[in-house]
Amino acid sequence: MNEEKDTSGKYLLIGIILVAIVIIVAIILIIATSDDDIFPENNEEIVEQKEKEKDKQKSIDSFIKAISTIKYIEEKDLYKNDILVIENKNITDYYNVNTGKKIYSSNTNNYEWYGTFGIFDNSDDFSVIDEEGNVLFTASDTISYYPETKLWEYSDSVYDSNGLVEENASIIDNKGYYLIAEKKDQVVLENNKLKAIYSLKLDGDEYFEDGELNSIYSDKYALISTSKHDIIIDANNGKEVHKGKRGTIKSIDDNLFEIEKNTYYVKNDKLAIKADGTDYKTEISSKYIAIGNKVYDTNTLSEVDSNTFIPEKEDALIESLTGLELTECRNGYGLKYKGEEILECKYETVDYFDYNVTRSLISSNKLYVIISIDNYSYEVYDVYNKKIALYNVDDYDYNSPFITLYQDDNIFIYNIIDGSKTPNNNGDDVSLYDNYYALISGKNRTYYNKDFKEIYQSTIED
Repeated sequence: MNEEKDTSGKYLLIGIILVAIVIIVAIILIIATSDDDIFPENNEEIVEQKEKEKDKQKSIDSFIKAISTIKYIEEKDLYKNDILVIENKNITDYYNVNTGKKIYSSNTNNYEWYGTFGIFDNSDDFSVIDEEGNVLFTASDTISYYPETKLWEYSDSVYDSNGLVEENASIIDNKGYYLIAEKKDQVVLENNKLKAIYSLKLDGDEYFEDGELNSIYSDKYALISTSKHDIIIDANNGKEVHKGKRGTIKSIDDNLFEIEKNTYYVKNDKLAIKADGTDYKTEISSKYIAIGNKVYDTNTLSEVDSNTFIPEKEDALIESLTGLELTECRNGYGLKYKGEEILECKYETVDYFDYNVTRSLISSNKLYVIISIDNYSYEVYDVYNKKIALYNVDDYDYNSPFITLYQDDNIFIYNIIDGSKTPNNNGDDVSLYDNYYALISGKNRTYYNKDFKEIYQSTIED
């Protein structure tokens, strides 16, 4: 009797086990084969996400292919290959200055041209277009190019003509020499060669927000902002100069910062000059810095006469590049070169040419400025040889390498960089641009390139 009960119990247990196995197998099969039915929304989201990632990678691949085909020129030569912009009532046309060919038309005038290609902001997308008018790449995301370092920024990463340079990174200065990269739980400040300068370990839910660095000085300071902190960093040695809570530090540029309702100038890795309060008008040069009504010597950090002359920032850039120094006195302006006075302080005008024109002049072993005693008769002064290079200047534009001048009973268009010239063909008026000029005669405006060839003609409307 007991033996029959034992046998019956064994069969019952085996049956229960078999049923359990069948149920488990069925559940596994249902999950494996019917995931779409059980989690339809999650599956659709996964598929959609994969499609987005695929589209993003496809766009990045197209972008890399496009920028690898571009012919790049040096940053100092960009102005030599500018484009002619003709604005009409409803549309703007762009012409290749070398060939006179129209390469693009747009209903907006937002663009940057880089000698052999440009980036056009068309309100709802960005397009990279070459000098022949070929659209190399178009995307809705912002596209940025930095000609001095030849780096690109697109889709939250940094590239060059060979491909990806740094993933999850952004450029924080206007030349492309400094990057912020997000790596796992760290924020890293790098230079354009990917040398790590400073790294910050993110705490818990902390994340990177922004980075800024713009300075005319050789000692440069970056502001890095996370969701929890603002930090001033020496971009040369990576030293942490000052750290505060998020929102307590604001960059003014050129090593000036607003920190907790005060204004500071940073030098030698210290908050070197303090001005109580914020929202000051600030001015900077290679020698002086003004915060409100107070002027300081950037070398000694001591306060100087508040009437000390500080040139415009664009002029300060030229002075940092060349060693020139514009001086001011009651009689007008003068000029020093590497500390030596070369023009007495008596001129009504001492004008530098712009940054790129000056760089090209230097490349041609020249350094010129425009001077005038009376703001009526202008001359080109040769800094290197300390003499007048060109007399009887009729017109000039500091952004242009072209000037007009009287010679041999005629008015010539003259290129100060290569010394080439041509008569102005009896034009009534002239307009000078980066690498072309326009002559006006009657109701006709005719444009010429740097080789003095006609590229476009228009009629002046009444």
